[in-house]
Formats: sequence, structure tokens, C-alpha cells
Amino acid sequence: MNVADAMTPRDALVTVSLPGTRDDALEYLQEREFSSIPVVKDEDGGEAFRGLVSRQAPPRPPTRRSPRPPASW
Repeated sequence: MNVADAMTPRDALVTVSLPGTRDDALEYLQEREFSSIPVVKDEDGGEAFRGLVSRQAPPRPPTRRSPRPPASW
């Protein structure tokens, strides 16, 4: 068996795109009962793979960063 035999055809693959929202990814994982979903970004007329969001490691909400202190501190 080849890897290609076990893969989902590209035209049937469900993805989330960047820029996108955390809620987009979580919606796909919950409503469609996927274990994971690829994240892609449109580049140069095609889609480039950027990562994978899974049920085991869902995206975390963004955290607020404290501003950096001035260099003189």
C-alpha cells in the first residue's frame, strides 16, 4: 500500500484558512467530528500548508502581552 492510497484526495480535504479565527477551527472539529484539521494559507496562486489543529491540542485563546519596558530600564 502506498501513502497516497490512504490519503484523502485534495479536492475532498476540509481545511481552515489563514487569516482565520480560532472559532473556525473549533467549529470544524466539533460539528464535523474530525480529529484534526489542516491549516492553509493562500500563497502564489495556491494553498500552502501552515499547520495542523487537533482535538488534543486545540488553539488557545490569544493572551495579552505586556508592553516591553523601555531600553533605559
